Amino acid sequence: MKTISVVMGTYNGEKFIDKQLNSIINQSLKPKEIIIIDDFSTDKTRMILEKYQKLDSSIKIVHNSQNEGHFSTFLKGILMSEGDYIFLSDQDDIWDLKKIEKMVDILEKNEEIVLLRSNSIFIDEKDQIIKKPKNKKKLKEISRKKNWAFWGSGYEMVFLSTIRVLLKKIDINLLKKFEYHDVMIGMLAPMIGDVFFSEEELNYHRLHSSNVTRKITSKSLNYKKINKLNLLEKHKERYKSLLEILKIIKIKNQKEIEKDIEEMLNFTFSRENFIKKRNIGAFISLLFSIKNYYRKRDFLSDFVYSFKR
Repeated sequence: MKTISVVMGTYNGEKFIDKQLNSIINQSLKPKEIIIIDDFSTDKTRMILEKYQKLDSSIKIVHNSQNEGHFSTFLKGILMSEGDYIFLSDQDDIWDLKKIEKMVDILEKNEEIVLLRSNSIFIDEKDQIIKKPKNKKKLKEISRKKNWAFWGSGYEMVFLSTIRVLLKKIDINLLKKFEYHDVMIGMLAPMIGDVFFSEEELNYHRLHSSNVTRKITSKSLNYKKINKLNLLEKHKERYKSLLEILKIIKIKNQKEIEKDIEEMLNFTFSRENFIKKRNIGAFISLLFSIKNYYRKRDFLSDFVYSFKR
């Protein structure tokens, strides 16, 4: 049996962290290690973590000497991990008690998968369900370009140690250009293997006023035009970073992957051009490459933003 690591980043999580830690240490398939990087919490988080460490010897805690932020905190934990399968955990979620068992079972039956994402039920601060997706219990592959358009969230992910090996070969300053740890993992994974999504709900993801997901999911069409253009600029920088990484590493289908990255980079330039100028040439270019949108409604979103100030 291959070994399992869970990596969690914490920061002032005293309100909900007990429930998440209980859901992890009581999994039907136990992880070999639970690595927790605390990002200089100023509440009772540290004391709670040390309480759980006394209860479970698999828990390893590192306390940052200053606040380093989400990206550096999770990257540190990932690089410390030793497991063959690495799960990422938010501090305020609650895992289904068979999450690890079910996701590992999929990985062991599908050796080509390098990154697997699971579905989530969204809950509020009182554990009440906000949104419950349609659970079809299907397993579906996400194409390389679709995954680059939307990489998923860290709390959904388990990935193979081959990604950790890859990260150790890349300069930290290049990795930082991805800005978020889950963006980094999600965009690197399809360069070295297959990405799949399980529609089964294996996580209760908490949305509340202070977490990162709430800030992201609340954006919708509420950007100003400049904010949307700035987001596309970040997408471009990430594709450029992938091209830089290809110069450092050697992987299968290198030329094909390079071509796909360049296609997505040019596609992002076209989106940017259309939103800025709203000209017929850019519109036609987007129509011909509409398959590169993660969802068709994202094309509609670009159209709406082209009319914003």
